Amino acid sequence: MKTFKLLFAGLLLSATTVAFAEAEELTFDYQYDASVPRDMGMMSDGPLSLGSFGDQRETFSGRQLRLDDGSLTLDVTVSELMHTTFSQGFRAAGAEMAADDAGNAVFSGDILEFAIESTDAGYQVLLRVDASLSIGGRTAWNSVLFSRVETEGRDLDTALSDALDRLLRELWWDAYFFMEFGIF
Repeated sequence: MKTFKLLFAGLLLSATTVAFAEAEELTFDYQYDASVPRDMGMMSDGPLSLGSFGDQRETFSGRQLRLDDGSLTLDVTVSELMHTTFSQGFRAAGAEMAADDAGNAVFSGDILEFAIESTDAGYQVLLRVDASLSIGGRTAWNSVLFSRVETEGRDLDTALSDALDRLLRELWWDAYFFMEFGIF
């Protein structure tokens, strides 16, 4: 029994070392500059703040993204990237923002999947986030936001930006989310 545990621990350690050794480093600066179809400037139940974004993916590091031929390591955690993405999106929509977790309305979530696959033309990025909105301490809205994009060319920055933009568009199209703020 002890031999099996030591062998398993040794295999796990060597697999972890190989996974980190093959990871490509990427400095990624996401900027949301698309239009927003709804104006959150007149929202009720504000101000809005961002809570935490948990990482439920099976990775060795919160900075890793799964690639079909290895892994990619970001300069920030995926949780921080989600925080930046939604912060920029809500600001672009005109939402009154409060400090983290200090608003009456708190938007937070769990990252379920963030994967990149090479295609013949470029990349396919898949992103799923279980997002929720709490207003006055009660859960007012919850949904799994889903983004799948395919890009042409081998530009990872474009592929990641397109996936994050698509994730925000998924939220902008959710009428129930905006109804919680009195925006119809």
